[in-house]
Amino acid sequence: MIEKGNLIITKIERFKAAFNKLPNSLEDVGLKEELGVDALYYQKKDSINYILSFGTILGESKIYYSDTKTWEDINR
Repeated sequence: MIEKGNLIITKIERFKAAFNKLPNSLEDVGLKEELGVDALYYQKKDSINYILSFGTILGESKIYYSDTKTWEDINR
């Protein structure tokens, strides 16, 4: 899922570079919003920061934070 997430991050960063803003949703970068076990969730935190996350096991997630450009296991 991290590999899939990294591809989405590339699309988000290209959108940000092209339009000087973050997309409002994954649909803005040409992706359909998914739900379920294999879904990645995008959340715009403010005008420059976002998170991308997916569930790993029941009640736990892997989260990418754009401010640190790292995947973490902690929801902060």
